[in-house]
Amino acid sequence: ETLRSRRHALEQLRDARQSPLAGLSELAALFDAAPRADGEPAGAAAPLRLLELRAATPTAWQVVGSARDAAALADLVRRLQTSDRFDLSYGPEYARADGDRLRFRVDLAVAPAD
Repeated sequence: ETLRSRRHALEQLRDARQSPLAGLSELAALFDAAPRADGEPAGAAAPLRLLELRAATPTAWQVVGSARDAAALADLVRRLQTSDRFDLSYGPEYARADGDRLRFRVDLAVAPAD
């Protein structure tokens, strides 16, 4: 019985390490943490918007998003480069879209959860 309990606990731990939930939470926090421009009203458009996320594998993600301006995109890239969870493997690739916003793509190598 004890051996069965240990095996079950190990399986749960292994499944949790392979789950993308921790990485998704950290990625969402990077988008939520984007600074607003001085004097920008609370209801103004977010500096960063996540538009699409594709996972080629659990450790290789492609992120497509929208940035208010080059400064917001540069801040995201800086935070990705200093992240313990993500390594920027491609990008940013970007172009002007939807008015003055920048549509961008970055590819990330995602470290497994601890």
